[in-house]
Amino acid sequence: MALLPFWLEQLGLALPLPLVTSAPENNLGEGSPLHLWLVTFLTVFVAEMGDKTQLATLLLSAQSQSPWAIFFGSASALVTASLFSVLLGGWLGQVIPAAWVEWAAGVGFLMIGVYVLWREWQSARLEQG
Repeated sequence: MALLPFWLEQLGLALPLPLVTSAPENNLGEGSPLHLWLVTFLTVFVAEMGDKTQLATLLLSAQSQSPWAIFFGSASALVTASLFSVLLGGWLGQVIPAAWVEWAAGVGFLMIGVYVLWREWQSARLEQG
């Protein structure tokens, strides 16, 4: 029973062995609230590292005389976006089978990737010719 998703373990983000053992006394059994919090935290933390939101926050903070205001604004925006995601995910989980949601997300990411590559290809073609 893995406590962390395979991809997190592959990124070297697995926690030290004593922390992630599945012994019942440490409350990290798979599906427990602490386990879900840990997996969610690590997933979002890794996903947000170096993304455009983090870079925008960095730039705003560099230009601001009030970095704490930037921190609280950014943090509350992430919390609000996460709340919408949780509510939408909870609703979708009741209406649509999870496998369909995963499939649609995969197709959506592939479409975004194809679109970005196509735009780059078009841009390179226009520059050359």
